[in-house]
Amino acid sequence: MSETLTLSYDIGEPVTLAECEPGLFLFNGNVGFKSEYGAMETVGPTNISGPEVRWTVGNNPDAYCADSGEYFWGGAKSRAETNALIVRPLYPQATT
Repeated sequence: MSETLTLSYDIGEPVTLAECEPGLFLFNGNVGFKSEYGAMETVGPTNISGPEVRWTVGNNPDAYCADSGEYFWGGAKSRAETNALIVRPLYPQATT
């Protein structure tokens, strides 16, 4: 036997992607997902094959397109532009 799940969403106020809390968001009619992690960045030398390279969580959010799983850019050409995109957080309310 299968079950049906109907989802409705409360739509939050517009914020930048950088300010948006982790979770689902709406951008130009598309649903995205922002993780709680920032994009990983190298610390120290830029030679990423050497043992001296360390990684840190950066100030650039990891966000993905919910329908495809692709990395979310929102048509921007740089991470700074992506961080500045205006999105609306989605808060799912599950009902059965």
